[in-house]
Amino acid sequence: MTDEEFNDPEFRAACRKFKAIQESNKSIRLLHSANSMVDKFIDYFENADPMERDEQTGKPIYKVKDI
Repeated sequence: MTDEEFNDPEFRAACRKFKAIQESNKSIRLLHSANSMVDKFIDYFENADPMERDEQTGKPIYKVKDI
């Protein structure tokens, strides 16, 4: 897509309309929310270390059953 095509007022208006339709559709909003939560779970599981311990008590920070 060229800059001229991208900056065309009709194209830009169509993009805004498409985004407005997506944001007003509950199914699409739910899908975006679910994707966001999945990303957060992935981050949690990639960063949770069951061997990490609290420095003062020596107890695990993350319980294996919770992970």
